[in-house]
Amino acid sequence: MLSPVKRGALFYLSFFLSTGSFSPFLFIYYMELGFSGRQIGLLTVFFPVITLLFTTPLSALTDRKRWRIQILQVAIAGGALFIFLLKFPRTFGMVALLLVLLAIFFSPVMSIADSLIANMATHHGMNYGGMRLWGSIGFAVSATVCGMVWQRFELTPML
Repeated sequence: MLSPVKRGALFYLSFFLSTGSFSPFLFIYYMELGFSGRQIGLLTVFFPVITLLFTTPLSALTDRKRWRIQILQVAIAGGALFIFLLKFPRTFGMVALLLVLLAIFFSPVMSIADSLIANMATHHGMNYGGMRLWGSIGFAVSATVCGMVWQRFELTPML
């Protein structure tokens, strides 16, 4: 059984390790698929707009129903599934559909996770920032290592 501080740090580390392994490279992948600058720009807008529209209502629902952990698990699993599925479509429409679904699933993840971990930190008298720092370290390491791998082996095998 991990201590609460280790659980919080491990969540941030693993979440941002995974995010750093794909998010900096998505737009390069879209270029490799042959999408135009306009299409890539449209794909870029999905995450912030959907996050703006879905995060608050989904987070409020999870708080009201006390479904934080269950919704977080579903959101992370669904997000991972849609990231995996992004390697298959070759058309703009299918990639856009998957990105919309990915954004819907991922939109509440950080607000729910932050609230759970901040509550846990307060309850146990832990340093929230110290746990959160592991996410930043994970993202930086993952993006750097995956960038080096991509330069060596091309992007397609990474996805």
